[in-house]
Amino acid sequence: MPKISTKNKIVAVALDLFHENGINATSVDDILEASATGKSQFYYYFKSKEGLISAVLESFFKFIRLDASPINHEISSWEDLEDFFNFFLTMNKRFDKPRACPLGFIGAELNSSQVELSKQVNEIFDYMKLALKKFFDKAKKNGDFKKNIDTDSLADFCLAILQGGLMTSKIRQDIKPLKASIKHALKYLAIIRS
Repeated sequence: MPKISTKNKIVAVALDLFHENGINATSVDDILEASATGKSQFYYYFKSKEGLISAVLESFFKFIRLDASPINHEISSWEDLEDFFNFFLTMNKRFDKPRACPLGFIGAELNSSQVELSKQVNEIFDYMKLALKKFFDKAKKNGDFKKNIDTDSLADFCLAILQGGLMTSKIRQDIKPLKASIKHALKYLAIIRS
């Protein structure tokens, strides 16, 4: 098995800690301890915590674009769409307590001065939204939807439902809100199909 570089090790550990605790509750010292690395290594690669957050987002996006992610962003059927939603339930079963989406969790904690980081988060969300929109556009063209369905808004709706379900489940420490969100989103999509 190839050895992971120090930089990639710090990024991977930071992503996991940000996903579990958020960026504000995770200190550089927490990351260094969990990654068994030192401050000189950290500052050599990242210069600041904000630089690390940017590297985490960049790594996360690269992972998705290379199709290395366990979630399928090439949605070509209604079954693929259902799998897309259900992936978030499956992901949460791997942890001892519900977690929000790492991207949504990071984005929610950014402040108004962190413009570049916000742009990175939005770029990833736009990529995910585009995958949904492409499928909805194809479904509309095939006559699966009524002509007046706004596929752009529908893709936003799906992401908002997932993010809300994930965050609520994390806050309540109960997976039921996410399950309910997915169930009702899929039911709604079935209703609006022609």
